[in-house]
Amino acid sequence: MAGIGEHQQELQKTFMQLEMGKKQLEELVRQAHFMEQAVVEKDSTIAALRALEDAGEENEILVPLGSDSFIKARILNKDEILVGVGGGVSLEKKRLDALKTLEARRDDLRKKRDEVAKSAQTLGAQVEQLNLFAEAKVRELQKHDH
Repeated sequence: MAGIGEHQQELQKTFMQLEMGKKQLEELVRQAHFMEQAVVEKDSTIAALRALEDAGEENEILVPLGSDSFIKARILNKDEILVGVGGGVSLEKKRLDALKTLEARRDDLRKKRDEVAKSAQTLGAQVEQLNLFAEAKVRELQKHDH
């Protein structure tokens, strides 16, 4: 039979693992949320590019400036789109190619988000098991104290 000191050490180790697991879980949830926001942004951009198909040249549009502020502008060429490729660099692409690029990025983000969510679910189950184990150890120590 293990001594009370050994139970306390095991309980302390379990609490440390539990805290680490909770922090990792919080980070995974944060990452999944960030990825979901990026997916929503890509969907919005894709919808805007598709809406351009029906817009005529020289149509007036509202261009967002940020903080719910917009400026009126005219479409000069709806078929040439500047697409960011990272590092502050943008490339000019045909509208349909830009759509394909953004859809591929969105699909990749969805896949990664789903992988992160699955990892979070697995880790969440492990944290719950550790929590149950810790509770059992606490009850066991309390029995020894009485």
